[in-house]
Amino acid sequence: MEMPSLPSLVKKIESEEKIDDDKLFGKRLLKQRGTKQSNEIASEVGVSPSSVSAWENGRTFPDVGSESAAALAYGIELKEFLELLEFSRKAHQMKMDTLKEALRDQNPKLDKI
Repeated sequence: MEMPSLPSLVKKIESEEKIDDDKLFGKRLLKQRGTKQSNEIASEVGVSPSSVSAWENGRTFPDVGSESAAALAYGIELKEFLELLEFSRKAHQMKMDTLKEALRDQNPKLDKI
């Protein structure tokens, strides 16, 4: 049985709905921001506008020191903010684990990653 190519594995993994869960946090921030500009959020939180953009696009998550200020700036209850953040972090980790597994399946020499 022929193994699928790595690009096709990655495409399959990314197409699964649960994999998009790691972007849920950013989507919520974007929705919650409303008419505020990203530089306003950045100023309120004490981070750069590029950090805010990275959060909203699901590329990174706020640092522990920024979480409460970010929740306040976006108008989200801290408990809800932290729960959504944790959910998205776990989904992101699952995505990375799945990609590592696919890489190891493609090349058993990579068992050490």
